[in-house]
Amino acid sequence: MLMCKENSVDGGDSVVVDSFKAVELLHEEAPEAFKALSSLPATYTYAGTGDVRLRSKRPMIELGPDGELLAVRFNNRSLGPLTSIPFEQMEAFYQGYRKLADIMERPELAVTFKLQPGELFIVDNTRVTHGRVGYEGSGSRWLQGAYADLDGLRSTLAVLEKQAQQTKQEEVMA
Repeated sequence: MLMCKENSVDGGDSVVVDSFKAVELLHEEAPEAFKALSSLPATYTYAGTGDVRLRSKRPMIELGPDGELLAVRFNNRSLGPLTSIPFEQMEAFYQGYRKLADIMERPELAVTFKLQPGELFIVDNTRVTHGRVGYEGSGSRWLQGAYADLDGLRSTLAVLEKQAQQTKQEEVMA
């Protein structure tokens, strides 16, 4: 989630790309690149403040057992050392990574908008890739971010649904 607190700069517009569409195009245009990014494990790391240390090892393109596209992890900020990729497959990984990046930069795949103060942008980082265009130094820009994992959100939703069902049953019985 990104909450816009202030945004009086020139530029800095948010840009979002449908990562699933980009991967679909990758699969059509460069099947070997798709194969590399969906089979080779990349390491992702994030060190936050205090005791926050996140680490994950997954393919950049995650497929389910039936081949369904589940997630795309295209995040250069958290991509860690690629030590889990065998050396002889490193070139294929980087070629796939570059090809996917080229596809994601196609203007026809992008939606651009400027967040205004008070607006909240919620995005599934494994479905939609997001970034921003450059901005000028005049004015101020303050976006406050917060992260939540999907399993935690689904758990909270399930608890709330169960509570709502219990409340409804109690009302019917009363």
